[in-house]
Amino acid sequence: MRVIIVCAMLISSVRAQRLDYNTICHLGVGMGIGSAAGVIGKNPDQRFFMGLAGGFVAGLGKEIYDAQKGNQAQFQDILATAVGGATSAMLSNLAIRKDRRRRKSKSWLAKI
Repeated sequence: MRVIIVCAMLISSVRAQRLDYNTICHLGVGMGIGSAAGVIGKNPDQRFFMGLAGGFVAGLGKEIYDAQKGNQAQFQDILATAVGGATSAMLSNLAIRKDRRRRKSKSWLAKI
């Protein structure tokens, strides 16, 4: 839940910048992909690279689709999706690490 709140805050802060709506949507989709990678990945490095690669592939696929429809493909949208994926995967790493620390501390208290 915390990861979703932080992602929403990041998207709203990016919205304050001078980015177009399409780029913000790419960033949001990348964050969703990165969150999924955070759940699936086994270790922090794997989560990060899965989020980055998943965001890049999704952004590239969307821009290829746009180019086939006759719209202009933009590299900044591919980059925004990849950055969103990597950012959310890193945030997932932090949340998972913190959760594991809490579990260890609770189990330690239970032993007393």
